[in-house]
Amino acid sequence: MKKKPLSFNEYKMLLKMPYNAVNVWVSSIYKSGYNDCQNEIFGEGDGTAYILDAERLYQILQDAGIPQDKIDAVMEEVLNGDYERQY
Repeated sequence: MKKKPLSFNEYKMLLKMPYNAVNVWVSSIYKSGYNDCQNEIFGEGDGTAYILDAERLYQILQDAGIPQDKIDAVMEEVLNGDYERQY
């Protein structure tokens, strides 16, 4: 059985979140993946890093049931490097 990225309660909470909160949540996932990859590349990791590229991030957001307009807006900001902005 395929493991779900979110529990049902997390899914319901995510759907109620405003755009800015979703963006911060997605950015934290992206930054965590980026940091894990940097650690793996430079030999400080433990070999368990999951490389999160744009396609995988997009798939995670779709699997989470986030509306397409929110996905597009969040992906644009993350890919443009705007993920460090605080709301």
